[in-house]
Amino acid sequence: MKAVKVERRRLNSELKNIFEYPFSIIEAPIGYGKTTAIKDYVAFEECNAFYINFLSEKNVLPFFWKSFCEVIGKIDRAEGEKLEGLGFPDDALKLANIISILEEVEYPKKTVIILDDFHLLNEPDINLFLKTVVSSGFKDLHIVLVTRNTANLDLAEFLAKGLVYIFPQKQLAFTLPEVRKLCKLKRLHLTEEQIGEIYELTGGWVSLVYL
Repeated sequence: MKAVKVERRRLNSELKNIFEYPFSIIEAPIGYGKTTAIKDYVAFEECNAFYINFLSEKNVLPFFWKSFCEVIGKIDRAEGEKLEGLGFPDDALKLANIISILEEVEYPKKTVIILDDFHLLNEPDINLFLKTVVSSGFKDLHIVLVTRNTANLDLAEFLAKGLVYIFPQKQLAFTLPEVRKLCKLKRLHLTEEQIGEIYELTGGWVSLVYL
C-alpha cells in the first residue's frame, strides 16, 4: 500500500535556506521526520542531491571517504579518481592537495551533499575535513548534516563566520491543519475534537501522528 503523505509546503519554504549557506544542519531526535523532510524537499526542488547514509559507528572513516569520492566522481569522474587515489587527508599537505582538486570541480548549480545519521560519527578528522571544505566556499556546493544531535561538532566558528544554517527543529512538527489533512487522507472519520486531541497528545511530532 502506498504511504500516505501530507504535502508540507512550509517545510520546503524553510529548507530553501540550505542554498543560502555552504553548510546546514537538520537536528532532531529519532522519529521527527528530518530525513523525510530533506528527501521530500530535494525531490521537489530542482537541485543535484547526493546522499551519504551512515549506518554504523564502525569503519566510519574509510566508508566516508569512499562515499565522498564516489559523489565527486559522479560530478567529475577524473577528479573523483584523483581523490580516491590520494586517500583521506591525514596530514596538512594532503588536505591542501585535496582542496586543490575540489577547486577544479565544476559543481552543477545547487549541488547538495546530504550526510544522514551524522551522529554516528566520532571522527575529529572528518570534522576537520568538512570544516575546511565549508570554509573554502566552493561555488554551488552545499553540505547538509542530518543528525540526532551535534555533540560531535564544534559549531562556534561556523556560527561566528555566518557559514551555517540551522534548521528550526520546531518546524518539523505537524501543525493542527496538517494533522487534520493527514486524517482526511487516511480516511479517518474523526471529529474536530478528536483531531485536536491527537495534535495535543503528540505535540505534532511526525512518527506519533502517523501512528
